[in-house]
Amino acid sequence: MVATILSWVLTYALHSTALIVSVWLVCKLVPRLSLGAQESLWKLALGGALLSSTAQLVTGIAPPWGHFGMPSALQTEVDRVPGPPPLASPRVIHHRAGELTITTTHEAAPGAPSTPQRSPSQWPWVLLGLVGLGSAFGLARIGVAAWRLRKQLATRRDVIEDPLLETWLALCNKAELPKRVRLSCSTALPSPVALVRREVCIPERAIEGLSPRQQESMLAHELAHVLRRDPAWLVASAVIEAVFFFQPLHHLVRRRIEELAEYQCDDWAARHSGTGVHLAKCLAEVASWVEHQPSVPLVANMASSRSPIIRRITRLLDERRRKVAELAPAWRLGGAVCLLVAIAWLAPGVAAT
Repeated sequence: MVATILSWVLTYALHSTALIVSVWLVCKLVPRLSLGAQESLWKLALGGALLSSTAQLVTGIAPPWGHFGMPSALQTEVDRVPGPPPLASPRVIHHRAGELTITTTHEAAPGAPSTPQRSPSQWPWVLLGLVGLGSAFGLARIGVAAWRLRKQLATRRDVIEDPLLETWLALCNKAELPKRVRLSCSTALPSPVALVRREVCIPERAIEGLSPRQQESMLAHELAHVLRRDPAWLVASAVIEAVFFFQPLHHLVRRRIEELAEYQCDDWAARHSGTGVHLAKCLAEVASWVEHQPSVPLVANMASSRSPIIRRITRLLDERRRKVAELAPAWRLGGAVCLLVAIAWLAPGVAAT
């Protein structure tokens, strides 16, 4: 059982590396690949190895060049070396010829010395325990971050000021939302954020510090995060990065997904407000608020120290850079499935024995 689990973990590490590198190459080499297609590929890179490694283990798929073997130090089977055959008792033969009696004794040849059996290695248990501890530590960090976020937002209140509330309700009606999205504000936030539970929280200073057109573009940007379920994706990517901490490329994937989400929400806000100029001005203003301040974890920040503010403002001011033909969802799904099947069939795994 331990060998099987370790085999899956090592296979996951190989498949996730192959998948992430493949997605990176596709995004670099394919010209003018749309933001939606890139995002679909990076989300596949985030969780696709879970499917390919499991499918390879369950179905027994073997790539043309075979699997890697489990290192001998991690094998748990016991080497059973057969011992020497049991010694036969000596046989005494009497042969009588006339007055002469001949006595012959036949003894079995001594067996080879017994080879001691090799005891099972404890390294698999040690390695599995270290992986479990690392994953538990990463999940504990996420739990602490969620607790701090909840404490930070404990004093937030509902926004009741007009025309901000009226603008928000108009955007929600235009988006034809099936459920109401809460709009709140807090003095503890440096930047507007979209929360997992269908809520947008803005800083108190945004009520007085931004013009009405800037407020509209800010609210449209955050509403786009809610519509796209970006907060849930950010939490999922953080959990995967914590559980599979031994794959450092997951950090690259998470950052890329965050960046693409911001670009697409910028585009959505620019379309619904008529221009990207007001959102660009809003980004520049909010960026001055978050300077030298840590970003809020586990939420979609409108502006943070990690966000490429300059590139986002440049895209918003240049409408031609935002006009890229999007692939149909069926094409994106088909491409993702083909890439996943190729990884499951071609990427080698680690055999348990």
